[in-house]
Amino acid sequence: MYFREIIEENIDKTGMKRIFSTIQKHFINKLENKPKKLYPFDNSDQDKVIDIYIPLFNFIEEFVTSNYSDAMDIFNTFIVKYNPEGTYESLDYLVELPDKILNDMFNERVIILSKYFRTSPFLIYKEQYANYGMPIYWIEDEDSHFSIGDLSEIKNACYEYVKDRYYDLSEVRDVFGDETVLNFSYVNDRFIPTLSRESADQRLDSMGIGGMLNFLLDYDSEESIKLLTRYQNILDKSKEDVENNYKGLLDDLIEEITEYIFEILSEEYEDMITNDLTEFLNELGYLDTEFGYYKISKIPNWLEFEWEEFYDEQASEMDYHYLSPYERLDIYKGESSNYYILKVDY
Repeated sequence: MYFREIIEENIDKTGMKRIFSTIQKHFINKLENKPKKLYPFDNSDQDKVIDIYIPLFNFIEEFVTSNYSDAMDIFNTFIVKYNPEGTYESLDYLVELPDKILNDMFNERVIILSKYFRTSPFLIYKEQYANYGMPIYWIEDEDSHFSIGDLSEIKNACYEYVKDRYYDLSEVRDVFGDETVLNFSYVNDRFIPTLSRESADQRLDSMGIGGMLNFLLDYDSEESIKLLTRYQNILDKSKEDVENNYKGLLDDLIEEITEYIFEILSEEYEDMITNDLTEFLNELGYLDTEFGYYKISKIPNWLEFEWEEFYDEQASEMDYHYLSPYERLDIYKGESSNYYILKVDY
């Protein structure tokens, strides 16, 4: 006869005392530290789950009854009726532990897991470490570990997963390619003025006077036209006249043209570094092209990678089930929000 039937029909109370006395003698009395009480559950004493509750339930299933429902009835009644002395006189009714009582004793995540896996919260143990920020629990009936979190927590877990997965730029290049590296690269603001002026200097050095005059012609601003006109007026003089009377004026004008173009180029490079870094790197010879895509031939020491933005993008595009090494994701639909349950290792 099932335990529930024995209790409800008030049959063989002596037999039930014998069951409880057996549990007391062969389980409780063999504990290194006999508990003063087993009920109600103390949330601050998680070790009691792994040291007493789970082994107690397993003992009942192995030596008293293999019927899960009956074993749970015995378990619940025993922990409520338990006393260190082992005197069990009042066994007149079956102990019920309604949701309200369990909700007051256990935290919300344990209750959700117990409902989802249809098990007792006394058989769920919270581990010390987390799965990318999501708490991990041992579910005895599932013989497995699971982590659980709401939407905000699982999004944060994705971020932590990506951050843990990618921390070396060479790995980002291998997995995503140089185009991704370029998309998330930048130059620190403190380096931009110096870098833009150095690039303007190099460009000017390669121009020569003929290149500078062509630049002024192409730039086609009011100031560039004036400079070209003044230069042409001097050139219209005879060579001898220029040498004797306009040499200093010509040198001053070339210096003025150089400074004017230098400022234009500096501004252009500063804008390019800020808004089109790939083009800037290409112009400076740091990039090659392969099958229509840019390849980085050399990474300059002033180029930095925006890790946080990279992590944010990868995390936002990540499928949640990858947080589980088994790629198992279950969803518990709560009243106010969903909870994501992942099978994990520990």
